[in-house]
Amino acid sequence: MREDLLIAGIDFRRRTNRRFACVATYLGYILLIAALYTAFELRSIVWALGAIPGLLLMGYGWWVLNQVAAPYSTDQTDERQTQVRNQAFFRAYQVIAGLSLIFLFYLDEAPQLAAKKGWDLWLPQPGQDFQPIIFGYLLVTITLPHAFIAWQDPDYLDVDSPA
Repeated sequence: MREDLLIAGIDFRRRTNRRFACVATYLGYILLIAALYTAFELRSIVWALGAIPGLLLMGYGWWVLNQVAAPYSTDQTDERQTQVRNQAFFRAYQVIAGLSLIFLFYLDEAPQLAAKKGWDLWLPQPGQDFQPIIFGYLLVTITLPHAFIAWQDPDYLDVDSPA
């Protein structure tokens, strides 16, 4: 079962490797945004080239997550797969809604806190900061249900072994 998860010499039938793929997806996004932001601030093409490893890491992790979750999105799922998929979407959208509320609360309260307490709080600028934020939000929205499935499923090797 799941021989399709032997990808580029890595056995993603193991939970540990799937968890590394989850972390790699979001770490790649952070590297991508950090490199592009630094390149923009320093006006250096060398830093922009640093975004390539982040993009590759993010893309590879995202592709692995899609491969892992593919059987959960077909019409021929069994009851367990349907339950796991529904639970993953429920948890993912709880996280996504929570992040949205926290971000909106921060946007509302940060200027008042900065003015009242004299703190130097970061406030996103409409021209340059919202694009990575929206891109990150879309990335999390698309990948988080698959990441929950990949993170929580047991080793497929254990399922295949005789009892």
